[in-house]
Amino acid sequence: MSAQPDPAAARAAEPGGGRYRTQSLDVDAATERAWFQKWRDMDPVDKLDLAVRNSIAARELCEEGVRAQWPEAGEEEIRTEVLRRCYGDEYVRRMHPGARWLRP
Repeated sequence: MSAQPDPAAARAAEPGGGRYRTQSLDVDAATERAWFQKWRDMDPVDKLDLAVRNSIAARELCEEGVRAQWPEAGEEEIRTEVLRRCYGDEYVRRMHPGARWLRP
């Protein structure tokens, strides 16, 4: 069995003694720099498209999580729970009074 790489050791071995910290522990600095450069090179419309697609994917994943947690829930209940998870209880209370909640 091979040992997993130690992210802290990898950072310490980088130029500058590991002072730079990547955004994620499982990404090395060179990969992160390449990703940031790719992002800087992207057209603003492409950046917006990527952000919108990621937002849609996150909401769909949230919805599937609600369906898995409450398989008996109807579409309106699922929508309310997704809104609650995305925007909070207060939003749902104010913007959707009378909505059926899935949680106690």
